[in-house]
Amino acid sequence: MRTKTRVSIRTECDEVLIIKTICSKTRSWCAECQAWMLPAEQAAIVTNITARLVYKLLESGHVHFAEKTSGSLLICLSSLSTNAQGAEPASSP
Repeated sequence: MRTKTRVSIRTECDEVLIIKTICSKTRSWCAECQAWMLPAEQAAIVTNITARLVYKLLESGHVHFAEKTSGSLLICLSSLSTNAQGAEPASSP
């Protein structure tokens, strides 16, 4: 009589994201999500979506943001990545 053997394979993946900026003044902390905020263009790159979609989500009120005194926008990475799921990824150049 043969003995059946069952093999179960489980994988876990931890993701580490390192964001280097020239100036630490280009990022901030989202008080709502407790996550980093980056300029819109950098946030688009990190989440692999287009900058156009970032602004579209921003205008629809789905993304937390802060406006600096210089007029530039900082986008919350947590709310952006949550709301960008299922969106078209940015095409590679």
